[in-house]
Amino acid sequence: MPPQLPPLGALRAFDAAARHASFVRAAAELHVTAAAVSHQIKQLEQWLGITLFSRSANGVTLTAEGREYASNAAQVFAQLQALSARARSRVARPAVVIRGQFSVIDMWLTPRLVGLTKALPHVDVRVVALPDRSDFKVSPDLQLLDVATLRGYTSEPLFCGSFRLYGAPTLANAYRNARPRELLTAPLIHTHYLDQRWKYPSLREWFAAAKVDTPIALPGLQFNLLHLSAAACMHGAGLALLLDEYCIDAVRGNALRALKGPVLASPHTMYLHLKRDASDAAREVHGWLRAQSSVDAA
Repeated sequence: MPPQLPPLGALRAFDAAARHASFVRAAAELHVTAAAVSHQIKQLEQWLGITLFSRSANGVTLTAEGREYASNAAQVFAQLQALSARARSRVARPAVVIRGQFSVIDMWLTPRLVGLTKALPHVDVRVVALPDRSDFKVSPDLQLLDVATLRGYTSEPLFCGSFRLYGAPTLANAYRNARPRELLTAPLIHTHYLDQRWKYPSLREWFAAAKVDTPIALPGLQFNLLHLSAAACMHGAGLALLLDEYCIDAVRGNALRALKGPVLASPHTMYLHLKRDASDAAREVHGWLRAQSSVDAA
C-alpha cells in the first residue's frame, strides 16, 4: 500500500501557525483567511488524532504534542527545501558562446570577464579563441572579429584605437626621456603577422613616422601574434608597438607604460557580431559588451 501522508495543505498551514503562534499571521503568510487556516489545522488534528493547539479568547498556543510535532515538521520542511534547491541548481543555465581572434580574446575580453559574470551571474559564458576567420562548426552566439559584416549576424563597431610604443615600468622609465633615434639600441619586440589580412603597424613604420632611418635588419624578439608580444613586453623583454585598446587594463594595473613618440592609427576596426536568432541570454551579453565599446552608438 502507498505510504499514508497527512494532508499537505493542512501540514503547511500548521507549520506557519506554529512559527507565528497565530492563525491570523499564518493566514497572511499563506494568502488565505484565518478561518481557512483554522479549518486546515482541525483537519490535521483529526487525521493525527491529537490536539495541536489550545484555543482561547486570547489566541492559540501549541500543546506539548503540538510542540513536538511542529519541531519535527520544521525539520522535514527544511530538508525538503534543501532537496528542492539542489534539484533546481541542476537545471541547465543558458550558455552563451563567444568566439574571437586570439589577441582580442586575451587582451580585451578576458580582463572584462569578471565584470561580465558579476553582471550576468545566471549566464554561463563559453569563450573560444580561433586563429582564423573560418566558419565555426556550430555558429557561436557572439563573435569578435575585424570584419565589418558576417552572414547570419548583426554587426556593429566595437573599437578601433591607435598603436603606441609600450614597455614594462622599469624599461619604460629607463627610456622615458629618450628620443626615438635612441630607441634603436633599446631591446625591441616585433609582431610579424603570418596572416597579412591582420597586418598592423610595425616598429619600422613607427620609426619612419618619427623620421628615424632604420637599418635593413632591425634587431629584436619577434612574435606572430599581438598578445604574445604584449605578454613579453609586460615581462620586461623589450619595447613593443601595441594597440591602446588592448593595453588599458595593463596600464591601469601598472604592468605597462606608454612612451613618447608617434601614435599610429589602427587600420582595422574590431566588430561585435550577434547571431540574428540569438537567445535572450546572448542578447544580454551583447548589450553588456556593447556598453564597453569605445565607439559611440549611432
